[in-house]
Amino acid sequence: MNREEIIEYLNYLEKKFPVNDWKIDGVIIWPVIRVKLFFLFINLDGDSASLKTKKKTNFFYSLRKFIISLIYYIYYVYIKKSLADKMFCSASHFRHFEKGIYKNRYFNDLIDNQQDFLFLEYESTISKYEEKVDYPHKTLFIYKITYFTHALKKIKLYFHKTDYNLFPSFEQFESELFEKFGGKLKISLREVEENIIYLLIIKGIYKKILVRNNINKVYVLSYYSRLVAPMCLAANEVGIECIDIQHGGQGKSHVAYAKFSVVPKYGYQLLPQKFWCWDQGSADVINEWVSTQNYHQVKVVGNPWIEHCMKYYASHLSEKQKIILYTLQPIDDEIIESYIIDAIIKTPEDYIWWLRLHPRQYKEKEKLLNLLRDNKIYNKVNVEQATALPLPAILTHVYIHISNFSGSILEASMLKKKSIILSELGVLNFPDVVKSEYGIVLLNKSSEELLDEIIDRAN
Repeated sequence: MNREEIIEYLNYLEKKFPVNDWKIDGVIIWPVIRVKLFFLFINLDGDSASLKTKKKTNFFYSLRKFIISLIYYIYYVYIKKSLADKMFCSASHFRHFEKGIYKNRYFNDLIDNQQDFLFLEYESTISKYEEKVDYPHKTLFIYKITYFTHALKKIKLYFHKTDYNLFPSFEQFESELFEKFGGKLKISLREVEENIIYLLIIKGIYKKILVRNNINKVYVLSYYSRLVAPMCLAANEVGIECIDIQHGGQGKSHVAYAKFSVVPKYGYQLLPQKFWCWDQGSADVINEWVSTQNYHQVKVVGNPWIEHCMKYYASHLSEKQKIILYTLQPIDDEIIESYIIDAIIKTPEDYIWWLRLHPRQYKEKEKLLNLLRDNKIYNKVNVEQATALPLPAILTHVYIHISNFSGSILEASMLKKKSIILSELGVLNFPDVVKSEYGIVLLNKSSEELLDEIIDRAN
């Protein structure tokens, strides 16, 4: 199933079953199930998919982690108090390394000259991250309480009894999925409850933090992430604004933003109250379903990261050769398609390829570099700068941009740069770009045709 087919099937499921009657503690849980199912469907071609993941760890290692986690929990929830007005909920992959510190790409321009704010960081893959962020004294590194919250989940689950009577037609829902996918996709009410119970534990902690610090407005990125959805719920229950700021493409195939078909009139508590979008096209995708209810709202505010980069970085980049920027994505096991490699080999010397890794591909950088060396094209490619420099700053200097369905297609068009779109999903997600002078569609996996488009149509 492609992404468009998955969205259509999810619409079929939410119309066939009473998904808005599935509640835990009065909260409709369908938005969480919907997102989980989407990614399970995406991974169907691999091993059997399930909501559950298990890791084995050493007991004493886990005990030590639990104690440290408990200390952080006590500190963040009962000791630390900042009396802030705004909270920014983020993670390390939304930050950019600038002059020795990590700054948030989408939030920092909202906090200039303001002191009444807090950051809540829910995830980091960076060593000594806490020492490198720009406002460490105003940041709650909430991922440090993970072991404690998982222990709470185990305790709650021990006493929890699954009752299908509270979830009308859920057994039939399970049967529907089993009949369509067999053992390839596994989902059970118990697994769903485990995910929601954990979400509610995190929500309770967030509520205490919001109230204790007198927060009046919350900004989030990627609201559907496991540790961000609880913040939306906490803000909604406390009665404060929760705003999701666009961080990438939000096309018609994005499960978190597109084609909800049975939204209650009062909206979903697990979704943010407001969506701030880069452009009207992204807003229109959300407005299709927001218009059927009276809680969620959409606003076009532009892309603050582009504005920041144009101000501070655009003039800092120079390259004698014409830059062909290819923004990679973790689509399958092949880090870069073979026909792209062939195109790089055949590219004239007055061009240089910049290959920008997706954040989820950073660990594969050496694999990509070895592939380039094996094909004797290492000197025809720039990976380091292409990945490290701010994307908008690079886009201002490119000759042509290439991508499958990355949000960089939209960012390129906003900077009046052409993109060659390589996948049907990219065409679906960015119809306004395709209709404009900045979208070039090339679905054939041919190095010769790609080079023709680069050389002949980029002008």
